[in-house]
Amino acid sequence: MQKKKIMKISLVIILTGIFFPLFLFAQTDYPKLANYYLPVSGRLEPDLMKWDLLILPADLYNKNFFDEFRQKNKDGVILAYIYPAQAHNQTKVYLYQAADGNNWWLFNGQGEKMEIWPHVFAVNVTNGDWRDYNIGYVKNRINLDKWDGIMYDIVDASITHYDKNGVGIDINNDGRADSGDYVNQKWRDGMAELFSQTRDEIGDKIILINGNSLDAYQPDINGRMLETFPTPWEGNGSWEASMVEYLDRLPKKNIEPQIYIINANTKNSGKMDSYREMRFGLASSLLGNGYFSFDHGDQSHSQVWWYDEYDQGLGKARGQAYNLLDKNNPSIKPGLWRRDFEYGLALVNSTDKPQTYVFSKEEFEKINGQQDRRVNDGSKINYIQLAAKDGIVLRKINNEIINNGFNNGSFVRVFNEGGEQVKNGFFAYKDDYAGNVQILNSDIDNDGDMETLVNGSGVISIYDQGVKISQFSPYENRFKGEISLAVSDLNNDGTKEIITGAGRGGGPQVRVFTKDGRPLIGGFFAYGQDFRGGVNVAVMDLNNDGIKEIITGAGPGGGPHVRVFTKDGRPLTGGFFAYDKNFRGGVSVATGNIDGQGDTEIITGAGPGGGPQVKIFSKDGRALNQFFAYEEEMMTGIKVMSDDINNDKIDEILVSTISF
Repeated sequence: MQKKKIMKISLVIILTGIFFPLFLFAQTDYPKLANYYLPVSGRLEPDLMKWDLLILPADLYNKNFFDEFRQKNKDGVILAYIYPAQAHNQTKVYLYQAADGNNWWLFNGQGEKMEIWPHVFAVNVTNGDWRDYNIGYVKNRINLDKWDGIMYDIVDASITHYDKNGVGIDINNDGRADSGDYVNQKWRDGMAELFSQTRDEIGDKIILINGNSLDAYQPDINGRMLETFPTPWEGNGSWEASMVEYLDRLPKKNIEPQIYIINANTKNSGKMDSYREMRFGLASSLLGNGYFSFDHGDQSHSQVWWYDEYDQGLGKARGQAYNLLDKNNPSIKPGLWRRDFEYGLALVNSTDKPQTYVFSKEEFEKINGQQDRRVNDGSKINYIQLAAKDGIVLRKINNEIINNGFNNGSFVRVFNEGGEQVKNGFFAYKDDYAGNVQILNSDIDNDGDMETLVNGSGVISIYDQGVKISQFSPYENRFKGEISLAVSDLNNDGTKEIITGAGRGGGPQVRVFTKDGRPLIGGFFAYGQDFRGGVNVAVMDLNNDGIKEIITGAGPGGGPHVRVFTKDGRPLTGGFFAYDKNFRGGVSVATGNIDGQGDTEIITGAGPGGGPQVKIFSKDGRALNQFFAYEEEMMTGIKVMSDDINNDKIDEILVSTISF
């Protein structure tokens, strides 16, 4: 089954490996999958169509295959596999013959050309003629216009380890072995120059490398593959050494669009059922924005293995990765790492011992797989036991509230227009934010990614992918309490405005801000300026003219008075009392198309001191229905929201127990 595509943002390849790239290709639905495919047969398997990124031999261009791949993978990427300073004596004979005929080889101290892999001989990359010839091959001989770019393999920062006989390497072709430091420095200089020249010649095509993260190599390339993840030759070979490169260091140095691949493998055992190794690599790749590849190992890249996890369309990322064992410390270190997506999450246990973690206010579902049923048995869980050096992909049970403010950790029940509970109650909770803070999730800038608004002591912080991008104080520093939040495109400019109402202890002032927190109007008082119960806000199109109005409800201490204003604060109606006008607990307000008929209804909930009574009104204040969301004796007040939480294109009524 081919997973659903969405868009593409960045290319990160973990062949399995800080924080965190935000720009990249338009983004695919995660997981993003790469296949590093160098078939001995020279045949392109039809199953390759299922991957998002392919690395194929440069001489294997096939028009029919490429055309079909492009049709099936609108944002798919195909890279040509290229040796930067090597030639194979059985494949790509064109390059081998050129190197041989021009004597461009890298020689050891005894004047012998150096075989660094079976049938692969090193070419002296310090030779400008070789660089020109190899780049000319890329530019003119492989139909480069049909490829998205290239991957240079076997990119070393030092080559003295290829001197297996201890006779040294002659890097400057003077017939004598040179010092190891001199050899390695000249090699680095030549390789960096190759990348710079390649960039000059092929323009904005992708240049990916596999082998090394040397600073000098980074300015002209788009990213790196981390092969045999955790890559043994990266730093000390640890998980964190690869992940620091993947998540933090390289994204600061490479050019856009950035591509990273984590390639995990069986370490040449060829056992497709190495499920734990696959999960560890896949979940690690999901901590960043890259691609994942899993295959045999560095002795064979020709597999089309498919795993249960590959079929899980996780949607877009919801923030950055964080360590559940040390949430306030972003340092990459051994831990239990989590990253959330629209429809699931990835967990990685990078420690050397099993980890047990209880999700205190969350419930997830394991993949109902066909392969490793010991792990992917489809069960619902609220805790996880994860083995050392293992990972897991979990499915979310859709409890995410969009376009409504809620207190993090509050309990929510879900009802239809008739007051029937249509879904089990749940805790509205985002684990990467503090408990009880006010949160609102919405794509406020219309870029396809969800932003998160968080109120902390009267300061609204706006996060994109877990990174704070702006903050503002709606009531300057005079008010530090809770704030009623709503978002909507009030002026039809394609982005949402942020509407605020001061909470209990503040005046009933409503203000409107841009998506960045810049004030659009000075604000207005929905009720008497001396009232100190605050005001609750919602938004709807009252008269179907395509222009949204602001709905208000008085806060605690005020009557249950619902009013309607233009975005500039001009009252449109006298409003109505949702409950007995003598009730002084205030009223929570929300709006939604809860009957599926096209018109938007006004939903109210009684504030503190009132029972948990929900009422539904037409746009003109006519009562339509009412019901109790909790036991009638409960007098703490309720907060109402509305969202299509079960994806049936009809809004449900969400009722929280936490008073506003």
